[in-house]
Amino acid sequence: MRRKTRPNRLTVWYDADCPMCVRAVRWLQANDPGGIIDARPLQNRSQLAACGIDPVAALREIHVVSASGEVRRGADAMVWVLGQLPAFRFLPALYRLPGVPVVLRRLYRWIAAHRMRPVCRGDFGQAGRHRR
Repeated sequence: MRRKTRPNRLTVWYDADCPMCVRAVRWLQANDPGGIIDARPLQNRSQLAACGIDPVAALREIHVVSASGEVRRGADAMVWVLGQLPAFRFLPALYRLPGVPVVLRRLYRWIAAHRMRPVCRGDFGQAGRHRR
């Protein structure tokens, strides 16, 4: 029997080799009482390709696909996903304020570009350079 797809289901493609990404997805799932988030590692290339997502682009920024096939990336995707969670339903309205998308997109791109650094990975003190 085929499982029925929920109309508000969002598939979140994330980098399973990135500790920060894994923590973010676990947090999303823990705060998703409706179970609409379907997190999938982008390392599953066949499923990623079936969604029409370029693997190189997926490594650069998070991709989210709706049940209807709509795709959003980066900060837009994060706001979309967070806006589905009860505690963050207000976020999409804030994101529409003048200047907010520009700032959040830049911030997201910076974080994504630096996500594999020790500070973002949570490796404080392990390399000897990031001690308190």
